[in-house]
Amino acid sequence: MNPELGGYAYVTEDGKYIYIRGDYGTSATIAITRVEEMVTLFNLDNVKRYGKDMDTLTLRQITGSAGPSYQFVMFYNRWLHEPSEVELEYRDRLGLYPYD
Repeated sequence: MNPELGGYAYVTEDGKYIYIRGDYGTSATIAITRVEEMVTLFNLDNVKRYGKDMDTLTLRQITGSAGPSYQFVMFYNRWLHEPSEVELEYRDRLGLYPYD
């Protein structure tokens, strides 16, 4: 998979991960095999937080702008380290675990 990325992300040299840069020194390194699932969870989380009128974002949109890339990095890091009950439910339902 060679995902289309914006200027706030790149595929690592080994081709296995995507590095996403957020604001204020934040970043996330996500396995390419997990990126689509994380984008789905990010969009579900946005709908939960902001309502059904929230637009669904693509990986290109997320990584093409500082605001969305920062929000995605913060979401991913929270998902890894401090999951909410809703995120735990997503994990169980989709069979996702951070360190597979």
